[in-house]
Amino acid sequence: MEKKSKSYRGSWIITVPLAGLAVAYVFIFFLPTQREIGELRDDLSIKREFITQAGSLAAALETTKKQLNKTLKYNAAWEENAPAQNEFNTLFSRIHTLAKEAGATTTRFDPEPDVEYNTFRKAPLAVGCTGSFPQLFTFLRSLESLPQEIWIEEVRLEELDPTGKTVECNLVLGIFADNPENSDQGKHSG
Repeated sequence: MEKKSKSYRGSWIITVPLAGLAVAYVFIFFLPTQREIGELRDDLSIKREFITQAGSLAAALETTKKQLNKTLKYNAAWEENAPAQNEFNTLFSRIHTLAKEAGATTTRFDPEPDVEYNTFRKAPLAVGCTGSFPQLFTFLRSLESLPQEIWIEEVRLEELDPTGKTVECNLVLGIFADNPENSDQGKHSG
């Protein structure tokens, strides 16, 4: 029996220190290393996400640059063609001439007071004319081809005779111009 007890005791002498070493290894090396690996994995995931977003941001940035250039070109063209206050009489004369060249007869031509906005203003103009439908169509098409920014805000067409050969057209135009007093643009058209 003595031999059994010695071998039983001998196994404890080896097992306890090995278990202690295993526990020490787990708490001193394994768990801290796992935490570090987890932190590195999280850091790597963040960096991968950043790189993925950077690729899509480059495309978005390029698209935004193109839109900005297009907008700047549009604004420069608008500013170049926007009439100054002293050019309105010339523009009104041109509109009247366009109606006459189309074969229409002007029956009303009433400039209305300007509407001021932050960086631009709108000069409403009420125009009435009579003529055949093709003449009035030609007049409207020529208005839209002017380089100035002119909106046809209202159009009313009415037959004047039962045959439909003579039509009356009443328009309200919005002519947009620069507002040099409040414009934050570098170059003004006035």
